[in-house]
Amino acid sequence: MGTERSKRSTLASSTGKWEWGDDNVLFVSLHQDNNYTADSGAVSERGGGKGEGFTINVPLPPVTINVPLPPGSGSGAYEYAFKKVVVPALEQFKPDFVLVSSGFDASYADPLAAMILSSNVFRFMARELVEAAKRLCGGRIVFAHEGGYSETYVPFCGAAVLEELLGVHGVDKQIKDPFLSEVERWGYQELQEHQKKAVDRVVVSTNVRT
Repeated sequence: MGTERSKRSTLASSTGKWEWGDDNVLFVSLHQDNNYTADSGAVSERGGGKGEGFTINVPLPPVTINVPLPPGSGSGAYEYAFKKVVVPALEQFKPDFVLVSSGFDASYADPLAAMILSSNVFRFMARELVEAAKRLCGGRIVFAHEGGYSETYVPFCGAAVLEELLGVHGVDKQIKDPFLSEVERWGYQELQEHQKKAVDRVVVSTNVRT
């Protein structure tokens, strides 16, 4: 713990290259399949050298795990990816600390992507990661803002994450997201079959035990 051999888990969409050959790092990425950048983030990208298998790309649909998710993925797809890939991968790896590249590109309003997440989904993901860090590494977790391009909606997503980190619970105490109810009513927020298959492919192609 705290040594140069300490094991850390990185959850991100754009910091994978410097983790590629390091078997002390579990890299997990949830991102839109075949988006930015279009030539990276495939399920087959698993790291290299000693780090092979330690990168996990989860494109919606070890120790690199890429989870590429299909365009249009909403709350159900991300919740399923966390249940089937992210949390089980952390529990297997048992990191000494967790570093989160906290990007908001997957929000419904992002001009560079085609996902449909509300601020509540980012709150959910933050809560899941904080709870995992408490169980696995004494609560050692760092969030760094790294993306999201909607000037209108990123502040509400960021506020939701910060409120979760600060333990601000209860809608009466939280910043009101004026777009939340509309986004959550949108069709296809629930898990779709093609999204489930995308995540399940990641589970099959890695050694993640769910």
